[in-house]
Amino acid sequence: MTLGVHRLGGVEFLEAGRELGHLHGNGLLDVRVGGKSAHSLVKEGKAELHHVLGESAWVSFWVKSGADVAMAIELLKLAGVERERISTAVPVM
Repeated sequence: MTLGVHRLGGVEFLEAGRELGHLHGNGLLDVRVGGKSAHSLVKEGKAELHHVLGESAWVSFWVKSGADVAMAIELLKLAGVERERISTAVPVM
C-alpha cells in the first residue's frame, strides 16, 4: 500500500495505483469495501453509510483516537481483498 494526496484533500491509500480509501483531515475515513461488505459493516455498527454516497460500495468510519486505528486498518485490508476479487473476477459473457 502506498500513500498519496487525495484529490479532495487528505491522505489517499493506494494499492497498485488504485484507491482503496482516503482519510479526510477531520478523521473521517472513506473506504470502498464492496456492496455486501458495506451493508454488513453498517448493520453490525462497525461503519457508517458513506457520508455522501449513502448506501453504496463505500463506507465511512470515524478515526477519533488511537483505539480506532485497528478497525481503520481492517477496513483498508478488506478494501484490498475486494479490489483483488474484482480484478481477478472472470467476466460473464
